[in-house]
Amino acid sequence: MSQEEYSQLYLERQRLLEDAIIRAENNQASQEDYDIIRFESGLPSKRKSHSSQVLEDVFSDWSNIFGGSK
Repeated sequence: MSQEEYSQLYLERQRLLEDAIIRAENNQASQEDYDIIRFESGLPSKRKSHSSQVLEDVFSDWSNIFGGSK
């Protein structure tokens, strides 16, 4: 993976987290938003569903790319 690809993935991950936080601050967050915030904070997801598992797998892969899983 090139440095440019790494940077792009990192920026996308940061954007997802920032968007989720903004929605939470405005009382408009979905469960997926809270799952993103919890995952990035190192906390487990409160619910287990197919969509949250897919998201968790994606973030786990990104975490491994960005220097190891939590």
